[in-house]
Amino acid sequence: MNPLTSREKISTRVRNHETAVLKVNDAYGNPIELAAVVVWKVEDTAQAMFEVDDFLEFVATQTEAAVRHIAIEYPYDAHDEDALSLRGNAEEITEKLAIELPARVEAAGVRIIESRLTHLAYAPEIASAMLQRQQAGAVVAARRQIVDGMVEANQP
Repeated sequence: MNPLTSREKISTRVRNHETAVLKVNDAYGNPIELAAVVVWKVEDTAQAMFEVDDFLEFVATQTEAAVRHIAIEYPYDAHDEDALSLRGNAEEITEKLAIELPARVEAAGVRIIESRLTHLAYAPEIASAMLQRQQAGAVVAARRQIVDGMVEANQP
């Protein structure tokens, strides 16, 4: 069949794709839930039509894969203050997603306009334990600050 004998319209309008809430393990192995929204548009209709079976499904699958990959690379909360974390460094993580996602969908002639995490939380089965851990960490940090202040006050 000659591909030039049939026509199929492909919209080049801007579209949104919001992933479902995905449950993955972060870099420390803690189960977390996250979701993302991606704003995209078809730039090359020929690539969208002939390079992939279904460009809508392709974008959805690659978005989910990129979000999962970002989630397993970084911890939800970093124990080290200098390390990147999903919760503490949202802008940097968004930039990493903005770099990875266009590379994944380039074959479909799609341009990513914006990508952003919309949901980030510990999975329900460990949420209470992690809340206790965060509270304990806050107490330790407050006590450390009090001790440091007292040491500085007693310096001649």
